[in-house]
Amino acid sequence: MAKAQLSAGNDAFVLSEDMQGYYAFRKDWLSRAVSSSRNAVLVHVTGNSMATTIIENDVVMLDTGRRHIYDGKIYALRMDSTVMVKRLALRPADRTLIMSDNKDEYEPYEADRKDIHVLGQIVWFARTLVKTD
Repeated sequence: MAKAQLSAGNDAFVLSEDMQGYYAFRKDWLSRAVSSSRNAVLVHVTGNSMATTIIENDVVMLDTGRRHIYDGKIYALRMDSTVMVKRLALRPADRTLIMSDNKDEYEPYEADRKDIHVLGQIVWFARTLVKTD
């Protein structure tokens, strides 16, 4: 898993591209889930803007080979130095709609497509249900 965090509400920045751990996946599942196993990156999520779909401390797998935007899909993206996870939709005039699932706290907004760097599509996530101290 990459030593980085994706923001889901709070600003988050890439801390390091060093690996901090590994997860095991069946090869047949992974070959169906991602464009290539080399494109699979696991990262932690911070914040609550994507709740209830993705919540604080979830681990997501992004496929860095899937950067084309399909309306309503979830992506990891970078704008300036902030890395985040959001739903995206294409709009006219080279604009992109950036949406959170937690609509009570986060309004959708638009940005110029040139200002958004899609890191990859989120294809999987995991959640720990038991708190470990």
